[in-house]
This record gives sequence, structure tokens and C-alpha cells, in this order.
Amino acid sequence: MTTIEQKSISNYWITKVKNNPLVNSVPVENPQSRNVEVENSSLSFFKKLTNENAIAELTVLLAVYTALLQRYFEEESFIFSSKSDAAQTALLYKNHTTSGKSFKEYLQEVKKEVQEVYSCSDYDDTLQEKYPFSAYALFGFFYNTTVAEVKNKFPFSLTVHKNDNGLTVNLSYDASFIEDRLAAHFLSTYTNWLLDLEVYINEYVAKIPVVTSLEKEELLNHFNPSLKEYPNKTLVELFEEQAAKTPDHTAVIFRNAELSYRELNEKANQLAHYLRKEYDIRPNDLVGIKLERNELILVVLLGILKSGAAYVPIDVNYPEERIQYIEKDSQCKIVIDENQFRNYLAHKDNYKTENLKIANDFTDLAYIIYTSGTTGNPKGVMITHQNAAVLLYWSQEEFDATAFDMVYAATSYCFDLSVYEFFYPLSVGKKIRILDNALEIGEALVHDKKVLINTVPSSIRNVIESGYSLENATIINLAGEPFPVDIAKKLLETNAEIRNLYGPSEDTTYSTVYRLSSEKEYTASVSIGKPIANTQVYILDKNLEVVPVGVAGKLYISGEGLSKGYLNRPELTAEKFISNPFKAGSLMYDTGDMAKWLSDGTIDFQGRKDHQVKLRGYRVELGEIENAVLSFSNTITQAVVLVLQNNGLQNLVTYFTKNETIDHETLKSYLKEKLPAFMVPQYFIGLDKIPLTPNGKIDRKVLENLPLHQVSNANYLALEIRQKIRWPLFGRKF
Repeated sequence: MTTIEQKSISNYWITKVKNNPLVNSVPVENPQSRNVEVENSSLSFFKKLTNENAIAELTVLLAVYTALLQRYFEEESFIFSSKSDAAQTALLYKNHTTSGKSFKEYLQEVKKEVQEVYSCSDYDDTLQEKYPFSAYALFGFFYNTTVAEVKNKFPFSLTVHKNDNGLTVNLSYDASFIEDRLAAHFLSTYTNWLLDLEVYINEYVAKIPVVTSLEKEELLNHFNPSLKEYPNKTLVELFEEQAAKTPDHTAVIFRNAELSYRELNEKANQLAHYLRKEYDIRPNDLVGIKLERNELILVVLLGILKSGAAYVPIDVNYPEERIQYIEKDSQCKIVIDENQFRNYLAHKDNYKTENLKIANDFTDLAYIIYTSGTTGNPKGVMITHQNAAVLLYWSQEEFDATAFDMVYAATSYCFDLSVYEFFYPLSVGKKIRILDNALEIGEALVHDKKVLINTVPSSIRNVIESGYSLENATIINLAGEPFPVDIAKKLLETNAEIRNLYGPSEDTTYSTVYRLSSEKEYTASVSIGKPIANTQVYILDKNLEVVPVGVAGKLYISGEGLSKGYLNRPELTAEKFISNPFKAGSLMYDTGDMAKWLSDGTIDFQGRKDHQVKLRGYRVELGEIENAVLSFSNTITQAVVLVLQNNGLQNLVTYFTKNETIDHETLKSYLKEKLPAFMVPQYFIGLDKIPLTPNGKIDRKVLENLPLHQVSNANYLALEIRQKIRWPLFGRKF
């Protein structure tokens, strides 16, 4: 070989790998393997396609493998291999995208890749010293190689051997990288594709099934609840029916003020008569509410609904620019602020206290809640009476109304948790105590009995760490952010029912529910459970195809809770509310969240797609690391783990609060005994307090901006950094 030819080959490989990360730096810790035999009698089309040529066989087998990697892992990375006749010669294949291609077209691309790689396989040995191919690939593929131990360098590799009886297919994997059940599923699907190549050869790769028909039936139908027939009623009807049953029961309490169901109903009626007469309110008109929290908030919300309008909540503490945007975008007929309401109160006795004739159909709008938008401007989510009523009907079935007497309304009425906190108890005759914010929960529990609490995990953590007892709480619902496992353990020591709830505003507050059990140990995460009544959840790949149990996909939601979209945003509505491929004539909402089905039909939530936590190819359960940190010592009261970039490398950073000084090196040594090496954090930062957003969620942006100190006794107060931001940062429920 000439010097020019050798240089050309070297340039080929250098160009191929340069600017690509070294992803395979973690040794295989828990090697496992599975085998399957494919008999010659089942390989007639494979033999016809390859003409029993070794390179052609390799090409087809590799194409099936790499196509499936994209379906199971959404990976378009390198595949490590070696020459069939020389296992010592390392090769690196690029996994080309299958998007928009039939299998036959994709096979031609793989054929071209194999030809290029083989033509450049006679490279100088020094190339591997500087560019070790095995470091660039998580996945291996070997055909008729003789060195078996090569495959054990990778967390996932497939080896195929041809013999007199057919093919022996071996899958080697690290159980820390992929679950045994899913590895078995991959191997089964690989052999099924080989056996059915003649059927699939002209199919789009994205449409070739990776689940059987029985699996698809389970995922689409058995994992989603059967539809229930609920009455077509409005929120007004549900409230008025209950007010007629329990007129003298206390409905709402704020500090020392109380209103009975009769008083609340009559005051709301007066406001509704006023709105209809003075502003000619019609169904689907919008009325803003911009008031401080007190017992009259519910009078105004119900008065707006009774008038026939939908309410638009506006927090008085929003920045003026945000307030102006919402008022301009919504074009409310009237915004009820302090001055407006004061003027009304001066003349309220001129208006009747009797119920008005119901003006709305159940398909009319009930409210519009503005949530934060990625473009900077908030977007108004349009919720109908039917959407909200279905939530209430499900709530009436899910929660035993005899188990509680009071519900705390601690959430801003601009945040959709408030819809549950206000309207569910009013539909079953219970009391609502309006709190200024979630920080008041602990003190209120000292005096109240049989309380249902509905809040975010960070708020309940504050109650616990402030030393308040939860003995007077009988039901605790947590939503709005991931459910920390250390909080789960503490709550399960109480006698309360504990639930984890998830759902975007676009699906009317809650979409799934999971009730925690004291008989189960939670080590890494808490499931978001199963879909609530008349809600369908689909976990799909980027081509909207169903993924198997255990495979992560994007979470889509359909059903009767699905909103009418975004006010004045038809393009965004069309983008996020798309046609449901599994139910003709219906839509499903793209949450942007990633999740996977578990074998028991519950859902493991994995966060935003752009926040997926993978470290050197391994999916990292941050909750498991946080739990391990907390188990080190009782002096550590809270732990939050993030993956941050530092000097071009991904690093695990642990932020923790503690009562005493913690030696970071001792903590790190402890974690090395509890966790795989790749899950041991590189940085530990001790804080006096974990920063929270105004809605009580962990403020990760503040944490990300703290300086990294590997060994630091500096304490960062969490803090005034966000105190100037008064408006709720709307998120989604977990």
C-alpha cells in the first residue's frame, strides 16, 4: 500500500470520528446474555436476498440491528464491529437515519457504509492508539467473529454466528444499561424481523412493528380505562345541586370569615345578575378576575360562571407587562379588580339572590388559564365545562368523601391545581379553607381535622422540615413536579392516603394518578400511575408508533379532559393538538414529556425530552442518587442532583441541605459502595436551603448558576435571587 493510500485511509477514519464524543468510558458492571437459534428452514428469503455471500449476510443482519436500535433507543450513533475474518481488526459503522426510508432503501445505505468501511479497514495500527474506535460506540455488532470477549466491552452488542443449522443470535448487555425484560424483547423483535424480511422489505422502517398485535391491544386498550358515561353538566349545575343539598354547611373559610353554601350561592347569583344586566354577558364571553386572595374569590369565580362567561384569572402580583398582555390577548368584556368589585359591592343589593337560568351548554368555555410559553408570551388554555366536570366526576369516584371534611386551597387561582381545590370540594359539600400560600399549610394543620391537601412536593417538604405534624391530614395529593422518594417514605409513615398526580393544563389539571403503598419500596422514582377516567395515554416514538413496555417514548394524551386548544393561537393549537391515529375523529395532545409503560400498566415519568438525563450513554435515575445521598446521614435533610456541563464534560452535581458539616470525600466513598461508578456525583455543594420558585417548586435555574466546588463548606442561601419574581412559573403536574 502506498503512503498516499495509507494517508487516505487514515483521513477517512479521522474525519469519521472527529468532533464525536467518547461515549464508552464505563466498564460493563453486570454482564448478561441471551441466545436464540434461527433455523435454516425459516431463512429462505434471507438466503435468497444474500445469495449466501458473507458480506451480504453481514449487511442485512447489520441493517436489521441498526434499524431496531433507532426504534428502541432513538440512537443514530456508531456501531463497533470487526472483520468477519479478522476479529482483531476494529471497525466502526455509522448508523444512518431510517427516517422516511423503506427497509430496501435503508439496506442500500447500509451496504454502501459496509463497502466504505471494508475498503478502509487496512489502516495503520497507530490510528487506534489515538482514536480508539471502541470508545466512540455504545453498541457492538459481530458476525462470525472468533474473539468472544470483544463484545463484553459494550453495554449492548449483538453477535451472529452462521452454522450448519442456521443462525445463532447472541445478545450481550449490561443490566445497568437495559432491563432484562427489554433485552429479551429486542432479541425477539430482531429475529421476527429476520423471519419476516420478505413482508417488510418494501415497508417504511418506521412502520415495521416492534410490538405484536397482542401487545398493541394491551398498550392501547387494557392500559387505558374503559369509557364511563357521565352526565353532561356544567360546573354551575354541579355546585347548585350541592348547595341545595347542604345549604347551611360551611363552604369557604378565609381567616375569620366564613360563607355557607347558601351564602356563597346567593352572593354569586347577585354578581351573575349584575354581569348579565350591566355587561350583557353571553356564553363564551370572557371575564377577568384580578383580586387578592380571600373568601370572596369563590363568589367571583362562581358569579362569572353563573353569568354564562368563562373566567380568566390574572394574578395581582404579575408584572404589569404580563397583565397587559393577558388582558389584551383575552379581550375580556370586563376585568374584575379591586376597584371594580368595590363598586359592585356598593350596589349588590339591587340584584337578586335567586339562581339564574343556566345559560351554558356543557361544551362552552368555563375558564382560560394562561401558562408560560416558550416564546416568552403566555398562552391561554381554553377549558370547557365538560372538561372540568369530567375531572370532578372522576374525583368523586377516586376519593372517599367521608375521609375528609376540609380541602386546603393553597394554590394561586391562576394555576390549574386550584380548579381541583375549589370545585371538587364544592361538588361534594365539603369546606374549603383558603390560605395565602402553601407556607401556611403546616400552621393550619395544627387547628383543622380531616384535611385533604393538594400541593407540590416542595411545599409538603417545607411542612415536614418545619416540624409540623401531618396527623390531621387524611389525604395528600402531590403534583406539579417529580415526587421525591425521600418524601414518599416520610409520608407513608403517616396514616394519610398518598397520591402522585400528573397532567398538563391542556388536559384539565390531572391526567394520571398513582396511589402510593407502604408495602412497596421506592428507591429511584414514584410512578405517575394510570390514566384517570375517560382519559387515554399513548407513549409513542417520533413516528407516532406504539413503543413496547419499557421503551421510552413521548407521552400523548387524549380524552374528555382535552382542552379546546390555545386562545388566538391556531398554529400552536394545530401543532400541539394533533389527530389521534388510534381513534378516528379525536385529537391527542403532545405533552413534550417522555415516559415509559411499566409491565403493571403504570407509567414511569422521565421528564422533558430536552431534559433527558443520559450520562456516557447510560440513563441515570437522579432520584436514585438523591435517595442514596439522603441515606448517608440523618444530618442531610434534602438532596437534588443535576447533570451540568463543565469544561465540555457532563458532570453529576449534588446539592444538599444539612444540619451539620458533611465530609464530601467520606460521602463520595459511601456512594461508591451504593451506586454504579457512573452514578457517583463529581461535585457536592452544601446549601442552607434549596431554592424554590414562587409556586414552591425546586428552582433548578438558580442551582445551575451556583459556582461548582468539589469540596466546599460554603453555604449558599436560596434566596433572594428569585424574590423579585412574584408571578407563578407555570409547570406541569407529575
